[in-house]
Amino acid sequence: MTRLYRMSVLAALSTFALIVLGGLSRARTGPGCSDWPRCQGTWLPPADAALLVDWLHRAVSASIGVVLIVTAIISVMTPGASVRTRKSAWAAVALVVIQSLVGALTAGSETTSWVGTAHLGLAMAIFGATLLTVLSVAADRGAPAWLAQASGGADQRLRRAGLAGSAATFVLILSGAASNAAGVAVACAWPLCRDGEHQAARAAAIGNAAGFQMTTLAAAALVLLVGWQAWRGPSAPAARWLAGASLMLVGLQAAIGGAAISLHHTGWLGPAVLATMTPLLAVMLAYLFVPAPRLAMAGGTAGGGTRSMTMPIGRADAAEAAEAAEAVADAIAASGPVGVVRDYVALTKPGIMSLLLTTELGAMLIAQAGLPRFSLVIWALLGGVLSAGGANVLNCYIDRDIDAKMTRTKDRASAAGRISPRATLIFGVALTVISFVLLWVMVNPLAAMLALAGNLFYVFIYTLWLKRRTPQNIVIGGAAGAFPPLVGWAAVTGDLSVLAWGLFWIIFLWTPPHFWSLALLKQGEYGRVGVPMLPNVKGEAETRKQILIYTVLLFALCVALTPFGLGWIYLASAIVINGLFLVYALKLYLNPSKATARGMFFYSLWYLALIYAAAVIDRIALG
Repeated sequence: MTRLYRMSVLAALSTFALIVLGGLSRARTGPGCSDWPRCQGTWLPPADAALLVDWLHRAVSASIGVVLIVTAIISVMTPGASVRTRKSAWAAVALVVIQSLVGALTAGSETTSWVGTAHLGLAMAIFGATLLTVLSVAADRGAPAWLAQASGGADQRLRRAGLAGSAATFVLILSGAASNAAGVAVACAWPLCRDGEHQAARAAAIGNAAGFQMTTLAAAALVLLVGWQAWRGPSAPAARWLAGASLMLVGLQAAIGGAAISLHHTGWLGPAVLATMTPLLAVMLAYLFVPAPRLAMAGGTAGGGTRSMTMPIGRADAAEAAEAAEAVADAIAASGPVGVVRDYVALTKPGIMSLLLTTELGAMLIAQAGLPRFSLVIWALLGGVLSAGGANVLNCYIDRDIDAKMTRTKDRASAAGRISPRATLIFGVALTVISFVLLWVMVNPLAAMLALAGNLFYVFIYTLWLKRRTPQNIVIGGAAGAFPPLVGWAAVTGDLSVLAWGLFWIIFLWTPPHFWSLALLKQGEYGRVGVPMLPNVKGEAETRKQILIYTVLLFALCVALTPFGLGWIYLASAIVINGLFLVYALKLYLNPSKATARGMFFYSLWYLALIYAAAVIDRIALG
């Protein structure tokens, strides 16, 4: 078994070296060997660095084929080797045969992009097979102890997470290879690419580059989420080591990319990226073999016996808390990585974000009187998503105590305990910081500062200061939700006009009728948790009166904005849209009912989209 273990380790390390050499070969500055398996018609390459790297890559590839075949044969001849070990060893042999055929196609300088991508994909698959062989052999022989423990394989929660992380890493590697083969400038895949020389390259390949950027962000987020799940959950020690390794590798990957782009020297970037991404794939695959945590029984004794599980009456609360914690742990384990991702996304309140993004995009279209540059729209909206999402997550962190007591919010992961308060806080702060940096670098400083101002206003002024102190919380706090159109306008123009501030005030005056109509339906829940919403403090009659007043003010404001760059299409639409809103407010004031309050609330959800769409159509049609 020892001989098999050493051969499998040699195969895995050799494959890793082959992948890095392959990156160097693809990044060569001169022509490679024009034929295969020889080089320039000879078995030994001429004295040229590019040719030597290419020849060395092929020589190592051929040697690895021999190593893999020997390893597979030894797996059959070794007593005690499991079927899993033999399957993975022979799978590596089959993959290397296929790769050798693909390698023949990559020998010339006219290699198509898909062939090069397939070649790298097969190399990563071979590495995965050799790594699985190492882990399987370690499990068969029970040594070395640290690797055998990491290869015991029983934690189904991390097994699913490892599969998702492995797939994401593999897709990211192939995406990078395809983008590079398609001629996408590597420098333009990093946010620091701002100078004129690279701007032209990015504009020429914006679709491909943007796709690779989104793939990178999504894969990195998923890998980090897998690591966080391993770290925070009840896991074996090996899982925590893997989580730390994944975090280090993702950080190293980002640092390598940043250094290469900042120094305008990307020739070595491909090999360096492969040198970090390949171990990251290994870490993700290792999650498949992490054993389930061994939890000591609460009633166990030092001698290995058991004591009575009956708890004293005084411990009833502790027992209930323990049962609740166990239920939460079971729910997390059952949901798997998809459920965890869903919980984190839910904390950002996608429904609210979609409404805010509508106003930000609308403001950009109004400011441009058409469609702004596509890349600007993408970066501005992404920054807006992250900023609004960060503010919403921090709101969930602060309000987790009252969220747990309200029917509408009790299932939020922060309130139900599926995501810890610390994780919620870190997630919210991270989104906020990333948003600010992204908008500052990729859009402009004014847009970044406005987005941050809206985020901080929502968290500190509304959530921390006003929400639990005054029934006017919604009135003043409504300013936070009015920042997105300012961000959109600033992204396009670099400044703020009267019309931009008018779009701000539309949302400010819309917020009280929108939220108070909901408060009329949910006032019982707000009252139970001590949030002084207007219906609970001043009564329903005063609330309906205030709704009517703000609806009239909103009507007047929308009409008054017409001279500041809007025309008759907007004016006619604004009269109709606001007229319907006013009808709801009058009906609610004169003939109050739950049905009318519900109807006004749902119409208010459409109101902003309708009024902004009217302004967009007017600006595009009339200029």
